[in-house]
Amino acid sequence: MLYKISTEGESFWSYWWYQLHLLAEYYPEVPREVDKNQIKVLFETLSKKIICGKCRRHFNSYIYENPYYNYLISKNQLRLYLMNLHNQINTLRKKKIVTLEEIIIIYQDPQMKNKVIKTTGLDICQYFDSKQMDKFVLDMNYTLFNNKKKKKKISENRKVTSTVVNKNKPIDLITNSCKAPNKEKTQDQPKNTFVNQKSSSLKVKINEDLWECYLNKYPDLREKYQQKQWPCTKEEAINHYTNRGLSEGREWGC
Repeated sequence: MLYKISTEGESFWSYWWYQLHLLAEYYPEVPREVDKNQIKVLFETLSKKIICGKCRRHFNSYIYENPYYNYLISKNQLRLYLMNLHNQINTLRKKKIVTLEEIIIIYQDPQMKNKVIKTTGLDICQYFDSKQMDKFVLDMNYTLFNNKKKKKKISENRKVTSTVVNKNKPIDLITNSCKAPNKEKTQDQPKNTFVNQKSSSLKVKINEDLWECYLNKYPDLREKYQQKQWPCTKEEAINHYTNRGLSEGREWGC
């Protein structure tokens, strides 16, 4: 594996890069207009739907300074564009710079594609063929987040004390989150848990970008909200989902 996966956040973004590089290898040597248009749809959707605000701003700045449509004329040009974008991020994060030769070797290996599909449950090439690149961005955000939180434990310095939940029994995150806490029960709860330390002081400033981010990040929230089944205010909803992330030891997100 090219990138060391040590946290939820790193694994999430690593697999995003894997998908993009796999798409470049699948892109035709002589693309049609419909092929070029699918890459345009992908980039336009990413410019609005990348769930990390800082990452989204950097992405938009890069494609503004380096127009991607100049690189849609061939497979190799798209490879170069994504490699340069990736290497700029690697430079900022003091990570290894990859060469074009390394990119080709890694992403033409069938084992890499199989690993990405197995981990995420998504094949970006199928979305490309079916002209659904906008849907791919949303599905990648939802599906990968849910897969990785089950599969990957957080590194030792981020261990937390949390309630063990029966995986076979679904959790009603919507109705239970808005109920007033039972004072008798809360007195018996440990005062040193991660959730108890954070939730009382957590204050989230509500804005439309943040709300859109949470709707994209949590499919259960989005579904309930669209069906007008969410009984809380936006602030209560965001506080609940932020605490949910903190209780799982994740520090990345909206």
